[in-house]
Amino acid sequence: MTTCRSWSTLASRRNGGRGGRPPIVIDLETVKRLAAITASDAEIGQFLGLSARTVARAKKLEDFQQAMSQGRNLAKLNLRRALWQSALGGQHHHDDFFG
Repeated sequence: MTTCRSWSTLASRRNGGRGGRPPIVIDLETVKRLAAITASDAEIGQFLGLSARTVARAKKLEDFQQAMSQGRNLAKLNLRRALWQSALGGQHHHDDFFG
């Protein structure tokens, strides 16, 4: 499991590592998988039990940004693959709609 240290961990380091809240551990593999199914930031936060503010702060961290980017890119690739297969296969699932 790949994890990301939360914003509070970085803040506690600046203060000499004393006190404060325990760090929030974010599973980056889960973030990547959720981004790959085009989950919104709010949905990702809700799934992980994080507030919108925590997600916004996490998006400032390089590891979190990379996981989101990889997931979004995977979603785009899967969409392109599906469109290509549909075009090559001559499937016309939407004919009734446009008929």
